[in-house]
Amino acid sequence: MTIVNGSPVTDPSPVTLPNGDPVKWSTPLDVSELSLHVAACNRADKNTRAKGDRLEALMCWLFPHLPGITAVRRNVYSEDGSQEIDVIFTYDASQGAALGLSDVLFGECKNWKDPVDSSEIAWMDWKMRLGGAYDGILLAANGITNRHSRKNDAASIIGQCNSEIPRRRIIVITMDEVSRLTSTEDLKDLLIERMLDIASRKALG
Repeated sequence: MTIVNGSPVTDPSPVTLPNGDPVKWSTPLDVSELSLHVAACNRADKNTRAKGDRLEALMCWLFPHLPGITAVRRNVYSEDGSQEIDVIFTYDASQGAALGLSDVLFGECKNWKDPVDSSEIAWMDWKMRLGGAYDGILLAANGITNRHSRKNDAASIIGQCNSEIPRRRIIVITMDEVSRLTSTEDLKDLLIERMLDIASRKALG
């Protein structure tokens, strides 16, 4: 329970890692719990770190509903401290989700009031390059900027890294899309749709 503007607010349940196993994978998406996570992420807060932590918790809770995906680490810094990976997932293709993902996925969370732009896409691509990750999920609360040049730059980076060998995919998901989910199947369909957009060079609509 959290007090916001003098009133009690119900928080989502704490998320512990690792999160993702046969029990979790067979559990239907709890829409009420999802709503609590979304509300927590949308809550105004001058503490930007706390806002980011709440979005990371949502990511760690949500994506392991898909069979084979396990959230294993949060807030992982490189040895020199210059880079942070918000969430690291593993993916076991033998569990039947048939998503075509790589064994390790990077998760990046941006719980900002403004949309992110191409610089954040480029920074995520660079972290994936250095970490040898081929798939990444960018959960951007307010999506990608609509400023024409910056949006085109972001789409160009996503398309370029997908065309390289080995390819890297940056899958952009927004809070609006997450809030509309009603089932694990919806989540799977959303990921597949975004991967198809990347393959057709329509990564950002």
